[in-house]
Amino acid sequence: MTTFLIVGLIGAALLVVSTLIGDLLGAFNIGDGLISGASVGAGLTFFGIPGYLVLSSGGSLWLALAAGIVLAAAAMLMIRTITRRLAASSEPATYDLIGLAGITTEATTATYGEVKLSHPREINKRLAFSTDPLPAGVSVVVTETLGSKVKVAPTTTERLSE
Repeated sequence: MTTFLIVGLIGAALLVVSTLIGDLLGAFNIGDGLISGASVGAGLTFFGIPGYLVLSSGGSLWLALAAGIVLAAAAMLMIRTITRRLAASSEPATYDLIGLAGITTEATTATYGEVKLSHPREINKRLAFSTDPLPAGVSVVVTETLGSKVKVAPTTTERLSE
């Protein structure tokens, strides 16, 4: 019974940290949103807490496992569906992003990152990626667009200072 509670609490903590800090598992880019900090956190939470509640109510271990697995899978699929719909609803810009300057707000790799672009229409951060890993706070320029994501490279001054 304690194991279910611990798994549920770890899942809740992962869910909160992923929401506040950013996707911890985004670098893996697996499963089109199925394996992300939010979905794994929700899965662990929806596995552990119902399992704990079933066992504390006098239910069998098999019922607790079945309820946990079904609810965890449903939660992970729901997060994946929401993530895919949000990604599909974010339309690419109607203006050219190539050449825009910005600053990385999260570490940026070949698969994951985030950038704040300097443009009046760019009020939110954008998902970004780069050829070489870049830490947060680096001045960058957009070199390519891929849907709503942008590929960035460090500006010339950043390259000279390294």
